[in-house]
Amino acid sequence: MNRKEITKFLSELLVEKRLSGMGKYYASEVTMDWYIGKITHTMRRVDFIQFVPKNQTVSGIEHGDFYFYEVKSCKEDYNSGNGLTFEGDKNYIVTTAETYKKIIKDVDYDVGVLIACPVLREITVSYTHLRAHETPEHL
Repeated sequence: MNRKEITKFLSELLVEKRLSGMGKYYASEVTMDWYIGKITHTMRRVDFIQFVPKNQTVSGIEHGDFYFYEVKSCKEDYNSGNGLTFEGDKNYIVTTAETYKKIIKDVDYDVGVLIACPVLREITVSYTHLRAHETPEHL
């Protein structure tokens, strides 16, 4: 698959497995700081933003969390300067295992990584690539 196909695959998988469901709300290709960014040429985009309320009460909605997801199909995509807007309560990079191995040392400690893994394939992790406090999350 080429870069565009991988990005489409990862985006569709993310929507299907993590963003859809009762009480979850999401938007794709969200522009942050549009007005100020338009003036200063610093507009930023997030691939996906999800809002998950604690529960369906007023208080639960007020205390909900925003999740930011950046889809990265390859190391070049990760280093391109586009994306990597992590201002949510929880922030994730969505990528393939192959790309994860290439970017692991560049990912900030407070950013999670979601890795696409085939359903019928055994999940194995090379722990030599992981930092002491983290474990990878699988879609």
